[in-house]
Amino acid sequence: MKLLFIMETIRARGAERVAAILANQLAAMSHDVYLVCTGFVRGDEFPLNDNIHIDFIPEETGTRPYLAYVRVRYIRKKLKEIEPDCILSLATARTLSFITAACIGSSVPLVFSERNDPVHDPKTKIERFLRLICFHACDRVVFQTEDAKNFFPSSIRKKGTIIPNPIKEELPPIWNQKRKPYIVNFCKLVPQKNLFLLLRAFYKISSEFPEMRLVLYGDGELKQSLEQEADKLCISSRVDIHPATLKVHELIKDCTMYVSSSDYEGQSNSMLEAMAIGLPCICTDCPSGGARAVINSGINGLLVPVGNTDKLADAMRYMLLYPEEARRMGINASKIRDKRSPELIAQEWNHLILELTS
Repeated sequence: MKLLFIMETIRARGAERVAAILANQLAAMSHDVYLVCTGFVRGDEFPLNDNIHIDFIPEETGTRPYLAYVRVRYIRKKLKEIEPDCILSLATARTLSFITAACIGSSVPLVFSERNDPVHDPKTKIERFLRLICFHACDRVVFQTEDAKNFFPSSIRKKGTIIPNPIKEELPPIWNQKRKPYIVNFCKLVPQKNLFLLLRAFYKISSEFPEMRLVLYGDGELKQSLEQEADKLCISSRVDIHPATLKVHELIKDCTMYVSSSDYEGQSNSMLEAMAIGLPCICTDCPSGGARAVINSGINGLLVPVGNTDKLADAMRYMLLYPEEARRMGINASKIRDKRSPELIAQEWNHLILELTS
C-alpha cells in the first residue's frame, strides 16, 4: 500500500519526530512510504529508512498568498505522481489547509492529527478556523488524549481516534549506579515550556541542596532571557543551558531527576523518553492531559499544578530528601518503554489505515 506523509519539515520538533518514527515503522511493515515536505527551510532532518521516498519542495520566494499557491500546486503534483492509497499528516493547521485544498476532488482517505493542546495552540483565529475546516474535511483525526479530543464539536469527535505517542528506540538502559546531582529538562526554549517557573522553583531549594545543578538542553527564543533570570536569582553559577542535541539521552541517563514545567502540551516526547530511561520525573499536570495520561502521581512520578512555584519546589525537594522513593518511581516509570514501543504504536496507525482503505 502507498502511504503519503505530508509535513512542513522533518526536523527538530516533536510532531516531526513522531512522523519520522511512524514512517520508518510503516515502511518496515512493507508499506510503500513517501514523505513530502512543503517547507522551504531544511537541515538536521530526523533519520529515515533508505526505502522511504522523500521529496522537498523547491525553494521559492514571494508573497504569502503566492507561496501558499506554490505549496498547494506542489502537493497536487505529488498526488498525481504517487497516487497514494492514504494521506497522513501531523503538521500545523496552515500546512493541513494546503493539503485540504490540494485534495479537493480526491477520494484518497485523509488522516490528520492534533499534536498540541488545542485550547492554546494555534494562537490566531485564522489558524483555529483553518484547523476546524481541515478536521471537518478529513476522514479521521488522531488525538493524543481524551481531553484534546473533547475540546472539539461532536462532528469531529465522532471521527476522532486516540493514539498516543511512540517512544523512540535506542534509548540507553536504566541507570542503576550513583546519580549525578543534576536536575534536567530538554525542550525548546519557548514560552509554552514555562522554564522561568523551573528556575524559580530551583532557586527555592538551591540553598538546601548546594550540590545540585539545573541543566537544560534546548534552543529557542528565550535562551538569553532565561540566563538573565538566573542572574537575577543569583543561581547562574549553578544553571547550565546547553544547545539541543540528539545525544541528550546519553547525557542525562544518570541525572537525579527530570522536571517539566510546561503550561500546556500535547504529550511531551521528552517526558516519555525521560520516563523510559528510568529518571524520576516531575511534571506539571498541564492541558491537554498528556502527563496525567501516563503519570500516576506518587507511583511512577509526581504531578504538580500548572504555574505553582511552591508545589514544584516541594516536589523537587521530596525527590531529593527521599532518594529511594525517587528510585522506585523511576523504575516504575521505565515500564512505559514497552507499552509505547514504536512497533505497538505503528500497529495502531496501521489498523486505522487498513480500516479507512478497505
